[in-house]
Amino acid sequence: MSSLIPKQGSTLFYLALLVLPIVGGFLSWDYFGVQQGLLGAAVWLVLFGLIFVARVAFYSITLLPPDLPNRQEQAFNLILQHYLSPPPTAASGREWDGVPPSLDKFRAGVVDSHIVLALGRGEGFARAAGPGYIQLRADERIKHVLDLRHHQRQQVIQAVTRDGIPLKTDLTVVFRVRRQADEEAADNNPYPYDPSAIFQVSYFSTYGEGESEIAWTERVVPLAAAELIAEIANYTLDEVYTRAPFLPNSKTRLEPDKVEEAVQLRLQNRLLESGVEIVAIQLGNITLPENVNQQRIANWQAHWQRQSQVELARGDAAALQSMEQARAAAELDFIRQIMDTIEQNAPSGGWRLTDVVNLATVQALESGTAALSTSTTTPTEMPSQLMNTLAYLQEVASREEP
Repeated sequence: MSSLIPKQGSTLFYLALLVLPIVGGFLSWDYFGVQQGLLGAAVWLVLFGLIFVARVAFYSITLLPPDLPNRQEQAFNLILQHYLSPPPTAASGREWDGVPPSLDKFRAGVVDSHIVLALGRGEGFARAAGPGYIQLRADERIKHVLDLRHHQRQQVIQAVTRDGIPLKTDLTVVFRVRRQADEEAADNNPYPYDPSAIFQVSYFSTYGEGESEIAWTERVVPLAAAELIAEIANYTLDEVYTRAPFLPNSKTRLEPDKVEEAVQLRLQNRLLESGVEIVAIQLGNITLPENVNQQRIANWQAHWQRQSQVELARGDAAALQSMEQARAAAELDFIRQIMDTIEQNAPSGGWRLTDVVNLATVQALESGTAALSTSTTTPTEMPSQLMNTLAYLQEVASREEP
């Protein structure tokens, strides 16, 4: 329908349409050749007026929403203003913020489904209006244009751990104008909101003046950053980076989900009276300065080097213990072989005891040397206790001979 309505500021065109029929009617001749004069001009003027009014009335039937009171009368006035008013100049225009120009010029218009207006009267807040058709009342003006959709802001955070180590991370905040607790989005109302939140957000946006004024959408993430910095300060560097199984029982591992939940809860409580609802908080990767990373790697290397040395020392001790046990077993085996030989070759049939002991000693030494040749122990490293035992047996045998 908008394509059928002439462009705004067509005053000269309609003035020409009005003047031409009057002049034509005044100068026209009737059937009998008599000039019609003023009567003809009046007839043409009435016909033109009826056609024009009928056309405007036809358009006004469906221009405004059906649930508005006196909607056809309001639509009729808006169309007349549209036809007869000059177009706005470039100086009076402003960047598109979702508000139709008709609200500035005719104090009425239709805003998008995600837009709500905070209207003021004087210096105070008057009411929330929109989305849909809006008609400004006497002395009302637009204070703020609020977008009901989700907003997302991101900021790089410089924080310090409890033990004084600086770190860096990204913080993402998703938020919107607060909704009523039991209100859900619907096809005819995709962006519901709490009317009282518009008043709160309006005053939350009033921070600074003129060009230095900070919009409400830019004030949320700095508050979230302050809460995150305070939360990270509760953890040490080890609690930030070390996995839970390797932490002592006295320490608590930093879990991003719990940090995000804690920051969101505190931030929501802080914005409770500001009309802003926090939808989500997301924490990015935590990074350290290069020098801190290098120091951490060096500490990690030193720790595992100490662990390696301890394990090597344990292995050496176990090897020494095994060698001692092997030597003791060899001594017992040598002695057992000597005793068995003595028992088997007891002095009889011309054998002297000294010969028997010497024979047993030689056999034991041959057996022991063969066993030791396959190990790390050499024959010259024969345990002193075994050698003492052999010397003692030979001495006893010498004393017992006649």
